[in-house]
Amino acid sequence: EDGTYEVGVHIADVSYFVRSDTRLDSYAARRATTTYLTQYCLPMLPHTLSEELCSLNPKEDRLAFSVLWRFTADGTLIP
Repeated sequence: EDGTYEVGVHIADVSYFVRSDTRLDSYAARRATTTYLTQYCLPMLPHTLSEELCSLNPKEDRLAFSVLWRFTADGTLIP
């Protein structure tokens, strides 16, 4: 309505489920990130975590890091 745009980046905080120096931590570190390909996804974490417990779905509370930015119509960041 005011001609600006809000952009949000939300990243799941998996640290509650993935403890340091565990086998799961080593597994996730080797993968480093979830890889998305056409018609296929290679998740960083096992299915139950990546698709259920840590998945950022609408209207479900999840642990996450979030950043919101607001921009003008020409792309200038509003402080």
